[in-house]
Amino acid sequence: MLTADPHALAALTVALAGRDGVLGKLAQTAGPVLLLAGDRDPQLKAIQDTADQISGATCVELPDCGHFETFLRIDLTLPVIRPFLARCAAG
Repeated sequence: MLTADPHALAALTVALAGRDGVLGKLAQTAGPVLLLAGDRDPQLKAIQDTADQISGATCVELPDCGHFETFLRIDLTLPVIRPFLARCAAG
């Protein structure tokens, strides 16, 4: 944290503070919502709770992943995302 960009940290703080507004908008969405979370993610419970608050949302727990690994592990995410998008396209 000491070497982090203070402007980036400020932006992150503002974004996290607006999380409830984002959840409200997601809850109103007409389309399907897919949430991915690593089983070692400290935010896993919050992500699962978010999915529970959104009608029709799907939350997939990825094994042996922390928070940022969900962005890096395409070997785990693509097999989840591709069928989800195919179902969305099929209507």
